[in-house]
Amino acid sequence: MSKESTSPIKNVIVQFDLPFVLRLVDSVNQETTPESYEQYTTGINNIPAMIRFEKKLRDLGGVQIATEDRRGLLNYSVVQVWFDKHFFEKYPFGNYRERSNEFIEAAIILTNHFLDSYRDATSSFWIRPIKRSELAAIRFIGLHHDGSQDPFTLGSLGTGLGLGALITKDEDKRIRERLTSGERTDELQRLAYVVTDLFDKEEFWSAALSIEIFFEAKVARILRQAFQKEDLSENEIDEKFEYSNATPRSITNLLKTYVPELTGVSIDDSSHSLGQSFENWCMYARNLRNDVAHGKILSVLPSQAHKAILAVDNFLKELEILTPDICSTHIIYRGKGVSP
Repeated sequence: MSKESTSPIKNVIVQFDLPFVLRLVDSVNQETTPESYEQYTTGINNIPAMIRFEKKLRDLGGVQIATEDRRGLLNYSVVQVWFDKHFFEKYPFGNYRERSNEFIEAAIILTNHFLDSYRDATSSFWIRPIKRSELAAIRFIGLHHDGSQDPFTLGSLGTGLGLGALITKDEDKRIRERLTSGERTDELQRLAYVVTDLFDKEEFWSAALSIEIFFEAKVARILRQAFQKEDLSENEIDEKFEYSNATPRSITNLLKTYVPELTGVSIDDSSHSLGQSFENWCMYARNLRNDVAHGKILSVLPSQAHKAILAVDNFLKELEILTPDICSTHIIYRGKGVSP
């Protein structure tokens, strides 16, 4: 840390790395900033801020730089968000470190706003919002009016000591068994992982749609397997999924038509656990999917996506008790608003 200054803070700079490179002018340092260049400015809640960037190269022992590195493997960008008195007036402090969380939250919001603008303007579809949990280090610089600096760094991913942790013996055993048996991951299980990944990335709109795609594909496979046991041909099974005029049946119609026939349980029976889980699926998953797909709503809350995933998981568990699938699948609960 630099020697403590009695001069008041002029700016607080929040700096972190992005997991990709932006094709922008290097504007962090004066020597790389072109003359008459205008820094990017934006704001949050009527509080202005300035955003600067710098491209960085990774030392990979002679590997040449890519022209457009979408995953930050060869190059990446550093972002700085500059705050001034307008922010300090809303969040007063004695020592600016007291407000580190507010600075970080605002810096991430402003950076993501910039990234959205950059993606839309350049059609760089791979650019995505960043989250605090993926920022290994966040550097702060308190810049005083007299030019002195008061820097410090916060880590968000721990100390790295966890690198010594190993998987459990049971997990190791399962890996070895799969390798020797030649077992392959079920494609619907892959889709279940995608749902969890989308939720963990806070892409709740996509998660709500994906969980319903997973659900419908899973139900279709369960039904097809049950029909095969009745010695129906593939053409006869295909016809089960259509009305007499060849129009596809909805997932709700398929469930109401064939689940009672196959299980002996009425899906509308609210006194049965299957009927209760069906009601929750309708309320929290199916209706949400329809509202999103039909454009009635354009954003999904974390709680809505969580309820949709939970409703699908519970219904499938109840259904498979009565008519099992050829391959079991499981949904991993991880992410904001989700309890194990």
